[in-house]
Amino acid sequence: MASGTATDGYIIKSVSGTPTWSVISGGSGISGLSNNYLPKATSSSTIGNSIVQDDGTNVSVGVSLYSGGNKLQVGGSIGLKGGTIYDNPGGYGLIAGNSGYFGFLQTYGGTPLNIQGLGTFTKFGDITAPTEVVDVAGNVKANGFKLSSLNTAPASSTATGTTGEIRFTAAHVYVCVATNTWVRAALSTW
Repeated sequence: MASGTATDGYIIKSVSGTPTWSVISGGSGISGLSNNYLPKATSSSTIGNSIVQDDGTNVSVGVSLYSGGNKLQVGGSIGLKGGTIYDNPGGYGLIAGNSGYFGFLQTYGGTPLNIQGLGTFTKFGDITAPTEVVDVAGNVKANGFKLSSLNTAPASSTATGTTGEIRFTAAHVYVCVATNTWVRAALSTW
């Protein structure tokens, strides 16, 4: 270890294998730092403010710190690829897979919410392998239901169909009650 007393503005550095007290030099040093901003290299020889602020209670990225009760505040979009965000005691979670197409949000306890995007399919609830663009495990309740357009009627009562499939036309409602077995009800004005 270097002998002598430390003095402000000096550091210990090795000169030919011997520790020596030396004056800090090189570059233009630290300039323009603001309270609560994390420093970053703004050039190869200068340190300045980053876009990250930390006041000891909250952290913000790209937005001014404010007392909103949020531990992390972000001004802009958040991209998550191959990672997890969760609150284990509350059971809330968000997971994004490496492909960027997988998302997951779930609560544990109480009423579960499980939304999972799988690129082509999105599932709500505990469905192992969704087969539709939106697949729901359980009932769906809404104040209204609107088709973007009327469906094409099955060609016959034995036309290809999957149990539970429903089609609406201007004249009938068709329901597939078993594989390739259709029934229908006529519609009329009143």
